[in-house]
Amino acid sequence: MHWEGRYDAATSHGDVESYGSLVIDVLNYPPPDWSQKPSREDAERAFELNEQGRSALDTEDFAAAEELFMQSIDTLPLIGMPWFNLGLIYKSQGRWHEAAACNQRSIDLGTDEQDPAFWNLGIAATALRDWDTARSAWSGYGIEITPGSGPLEMDWGPSPVRINPAANAEVLWGRRLDPARIRLENVPLPGSGHRWHDIVLHDGEPRGERTLGDHTFPVFDELERWEASQVPTWECLIDGPIDQIQDLSDRFRAMGWALEDWTANIRMLCETCSSGAPAAHSHGAFAADRAGSHAGVAAPHQVAEALLNDWTKLAGTTRTELMPLDDE
Repeated sequence: MHWEGRYDAATSHGDVESYGSLVIDVLNYPPPDWSQKPSREDAERAFELNEQGRSALDTEDFAAAEELFMQSIDTLPLIGMPWFNLGLIYKSQGRWHEAAACNQRSIDLGTDEQDPAFWNLGIAATALRDWDTARSAWSGYGIEITPGSGPLEMDWGPSPVRINPAANAEVLWGRRLDPARIRLENVPLPGSGHRWHDIVLHDGEPRGERTLGDHTFPVFDELERWEASQVPTWECLIDGPIDQIQDLSDRFRAMGWALEDWTANIRMLCETCSSGAPAAHSHGAFAADRAGSHAGVAAPHQVAEALLNDWTKLAGTTRTELMPLDDE
């Protein structure tokens, strides 16, 4: 029982015979034909292909995993799991139309409340700015959504997010706007490709935790920079003790902008601690060889210059010129 597909030279993966490089159009796949009664052989083969796809996915062999999930679907289109698993690949690759289609098909084939297919559909729909689908997906998961249209305005409070999780990862604090978006409240480091008040799309599976006050919050990995902030980011070196720099930071915050003392506020963590709970062992220090404080500044240039000049005169200290960050 095969829907129309493309078959190339035969290959094999594991113990299950392969059809070859099968390509199915997930965006225009035929609707389920519930009159079909699959054979036991088709059912066993489809489930085994799906399990082999999971094994390939666990080793990040995405090409093999994609083919195996497609073979499973082509063998038995009426089970949702290979559709969901195929959607995981497309989510990791930022192929949002395909990810949405796969998760929607998984849901259509039968699922329960709080099935992760709803969550991943919500992420994909948010990436696409398809707010009606996003609202429907979050409601399907069991989240109470205020009736309306357009972007969600939920304010789920503070949340840490790991930007650039694949390389040069950095965990920042932000405000969680809805189940899939966080607005950055820390000033990102130079070379991060991010700015203060960027909105990032994030995954739903926590990877690590951080503590703020008496509360522990899960860390989510960024999937993409969803909306770039229009506020420019600068860096400079400032002389002065930590309490004075904190006063300067408070002055920026009171004006609606941000100054981050990277020297005082940043911890370097090993990968194990970063993806779990930071342990009490030495990881080194950020910018330990620098004199004064290395600061990130988020504000228009004229505003930042005025605030810094007024403060340095009052504090009787010095600073370097503001240098723009390469954050695009």
